[in-house]
Amino acid sequence: MEEKSSTVQKTTDYLMDYIRSDKSRIGEKLFTEKRLCEELSVGRGTVREALRVLEAQGLIEIQHGNTTASGWRISAS
Repeated sequence: MEEKSSTVQKTTDYLMDYIRSDKSRIGEKLFTEKRLCEELSVGRGTVREALRVLEAQGLIEIQHGNTTASGWRISAS
């Protein structure tokens, strides 16, 4: 279980670094789950858990019912 937690943390850190970088803008669509899974070699569950962590921290907004990239947007907070 610790390995999964570590993988989620690494995925969260990767996304947080991207969000805080000069490469991202408020309101911008984030990567698709599929792309993140492929780039980071992790499963969808890991990506979704990392996204929930970022939402709880106010870094992204999740638009439920939308499974495309527009479902995850960088938050203004």
